[in-house]
Amino acid sequence: LKTNSTMQILDLSCNRVGVSGLKALLEGISTAPRLPRALRLSSCPVFHSVSPSHPDLRSLLKLSRCNNLRVLVLTKTGLSSEVAILLAEALKWNTSLSVIGLNENRLDDEFAGALARSLEDNITLQEVLLTDNQITEAGVQQMLQS
Repeated sequence: LKTNSTMQILDLSCNRVGVSGLKALLEGISTAPRLPRALRLSSCPVFHSVSPSHPDLRSLLKLSRCNNLRVLVLTKTGLSSEVAILLAEALKWNTSLSVIGLNENRLDDEFAGALARSLEDNITLQEVLLTDNQITEAGVQQMLQS
């Protein structure tokens, strides 16, 4: 990534990338001159059995360092509600992502509320993908009010 000047999308879906691997990827992207613009990790066990106190999680959630990254897809990565809430809070300060995919992660209304609060301040997100989660009408109402 440091010398490649053409790659726009890095798709590692369905691989065994864990939270430490994702941290390394994001650190690499943050130092790459301008690439890639999209990171897709669908169906990777990134967050399986990861607690909010995981040592790599705090630095991982500093997504604002990845100024090049425009699209982050974490579909079906085992996000727990607790970890997803931390991610939603990190999005509040992110200035680069325009699309985040969080489909099929069993996210709930508590996450929807945290996301709604973050969206009040985030000015770059244009698309939030939440297909096949556990968000109810109450969660949708929270997001609509942000």
